Amino acid sequence: MKQWILRSGVFLGLAAMAGAQTVLTTQQGFGMDDGAITPNGALAVVRENSAQTKARVHSTATGQLLATAIGSTGTFSGAAQDAVEVTDTRAVVLGSSILVLDLTNLASPLLAEHTAGYELRDVAITPDGTTAVVRGGNTFGPFPGGLRVVDLASGSLTFSHPGEIGDSNPPDYTYSVDSVVATDDYGVCLSLIGSGPTAQTRVTIVRLHPQGGGNPVVAYETAGSAVPNMDQLGAPHDLCLVAGGQYVAVRSEASVSLYSLGSTPARVWHHRLWSQPGPMGLTSMDSIEATGQFIATASRFQSGTLFGAQLDLFDLAGNQWHSRVTGDPHDLVFTPDGSRLLVRTHRYLYLFTTQGLPPAPAALTPSASDAELSTNTFYGAGYDSLQATDTHAVAVVRNSTSALVNFYRLGATTMQRFASGTLPEKPTDVELSPNGRWVGVSGTSRVQVYDFEAGALALQHDPYIDPIGWYPWCDGIELDNDYLVAWGYGDAQAGWVSLVDLFSSADSYCTAGLNSTGQSVHIRATGSGSLSRNNLRLWASGLPAGSIGYYAYSVGQQSAPLGNGTLCLAGQRYFMPLQLEQNGVAMRAVQYGGSVTLGGAISAGSTWNFQYRYRDPAAGVAQFNLSDAVSIPFVP
Repeated sequence: MKQWILRSGVFLGLAAMAGAQTVLTTQQGFGMDDGAITPNGALAVVRENSAQTKARVHSTATGQLLATAIGSTGTFSGAAQDAVEVTDTRAVVLGSSILVLDLTNLASPLLAEHTAGYELRDVAITPDGTTAVVRGGNTFGPFPGGLRVVDLASGSLTFSHPGEIGDSNPPDYTYSVDSVVATDDYGVCLSLIGSGPTAQTRVTIVRLHPQGGGNPVVAYETAGSAVPNMDQLGAPHDLCLVAGGQYVAVRSEASVSLYSLGSTPARVWHHRLWSQPGPMGLTSMDSIEATGQFIATASRFQSGTLFGAQLDLFDLAGNQWHSRVTGDPHDLVFTPDGSRLLVRTHRYLYLFTTQGLPPAPAALTPSASDAELSTNTFYGAGYDSLQATDTHAVAVVRNSTSALVNFYRLGATTMQRFASGTLPEKPTDVELSPNGRWVGVSGTSRVQVYDFEAGALALQHDPYIDPIGWYPWCDGIELDNDYLVAWGYGDAQAGWVSLVDLFSSADSYCTAGLNSTGQSVHIRATGSGSLSRNNLRLWASGLPAGSIGYYAYSVGQQSAPLGNGTLCLAGQRYFMPLQLEQNGVAMRAVQYGGSVTLGGAISAGSTWNFQYRYRDPAAGVAQFNLSDAVSIPFVP
C-alpha cells in the first residue's frame, strides 16, 4: 500500500505580482482537488485529498484557514468529478465519504458524515439550498455505493438507491463528466449498466419532496417494474438541465435523451448520434450543453486513420443537425443569448450559429474558425478550456508544457482573435467571473487573471514551484466577481491553494454615450486603491479604431450632457496625457508620486472619480465622447 504523507499547512506569503490584483495567501497541503466560493463571497471551501478526506474552509477576505474537517470512514477518495458544493451556511465535500459542513459553526464544522462507496463521483445542491443529491461510488467491501440524498438542515441521510459507476480506468473506461443535477423538486443521477461495447446508462429521477411529505422517492427510472427497459445506449458521459430546469438532457457515449421534469417525469425522446461516431475515449471533458431551445453535444469519430470531432445539435422537439470538423473534441459552450455555439477541438476553435437553421435533419457548416493547435486532449488540455459571453470568448490551448490564452470578439457569424497570453506551464482550468470582467486561468502550479474584454494579463501568481506539474482530479479554479480561489497538486503527494482579491472597491457610475462603433466605452480599474502598493491601472474599452483621448479625475461627481456623452466629473479636474487606443482599449497606470497629470493629486483617505474623454471623428458634428466613470476610495 502506498504511504500517504500529509504536509502541514504553511503560509507562503505574497508572490511577485504582474500588475492588478492582490494575492491574499497561499497554503500547502496534501493535494487540492476541488473548491467553491459561498454565494455571499465570504468563504472558500476546498477539498484536500488525503486518505481520509479533509475539507478546508478559508476566509476570502484574508485567505486565512479558518477551519478543517476530516472524515473518519470510507476508503480513498479517487476521481470525483465535482467534489465540493456550497451554500452560505452549508458545504458538501465528497471524498472517502460525504462530509456535510456547518459553515455557521467553524469551531466544529463537521455536521455529518455518510459513506457512499468507492470513488464518489458528483454532487449537486438544490437551488433553494435545502438538499444535496450525491452520485456515490462503486460498492467496495463494507461500503455500498449508489445514490444518496442529504437534508442539509440536519445533515441526515434521507434516501439511498442502488447504482454503480464502473471502472474509471481503461480499458473499461466510464469516466462520466457530470452524473447528477438537481432542481428544487428533483434529483437526476446516472448509473452504469454492464460494461464494454454493451454498456448502458440508467437514468434515475428522484422526487425530493413527495406530496404528503416523507423522504425522497424514485419518480422515474429507465428500467424497473413500472416501465420497460429503456436504459440509454452507451456508458454515462454527461448531463445538463434544459430550459430553466423543465428538462434534463443526458449524454451517453452512443446517444442523447431528453427527460421531462414536470409533475410526472418521463422520457421525451431518445436519439442515436448521427452516423454512430463510436466511443468517446480520452477526449471531450464537457460533452453536452443546452439553452432554452437547443441541446448541443460533441463526440469523437474515427474511420480508419481519419478522426475528428462531431457536433450533434437538437431542438426540444428532437429535430437533429450535425457537423464534422477537424481535431479531437475538448469543450463546447453556447453564448448566453443562445444564438451561437463555440466548439473547441485540439486543432481549431469553431463558431456555429443556431439562427436560420436548415430543415432537419441536415448538415451544419461552421460560420467561422481559428486554428488553435493543441498537443493534448482530455484533462491534459485542461478541464475547461472555453468560456464565452455574447460578445467575447476565451480559449485555453495547451502546447507541450505551456499554453496560449486566446481572446476573441464575437459577431453574429464572425470570430476575431484580438489578444493572446501565455501560461508558462500545463493548463488546468479556466473560469469567467459572473460579471464578465475577469478570466481566471490555473495551471498545475500557477494562477493568472486576465481582463476579459481587453485580453490583458492583470496578475500572475506562482504559488508552487514544481517541474513536473500534476493534475487535480476535479476543477482547478473558482471565482465570483470579487474573489478567486485556485488549487492544484505540486506533485503526487503535495498540493497548494491560493486566494486572490479581484479589487471590488471600484464602483462604476454615470452613463456613457454610444460612439461611431455603435457601442459605448466602459472604464474599469484593476489593482487596488492602496497608495503604498501603487498598482492602480485604468482601462477604457470599446474605443473606435485610431481614436485619441485622455483620462480625467476629480473628487466631485455630476451627470451633465457633453459632446456625444455625459460629463461625470465635477469640481476641480485633473487631466492625464493624451494617448492612442490599442485594439479598442486605452490603459493608464496611475502614479501617485508624480505630477497631477499622472495622478499626483490623489491622497489616502479620499475618494476620486475617473472618466475617459476621446475624439471620435466618425461621430458627426460633436466629434468627441466620454466613457462612463468609476469611483475609487484610496487608502495608505
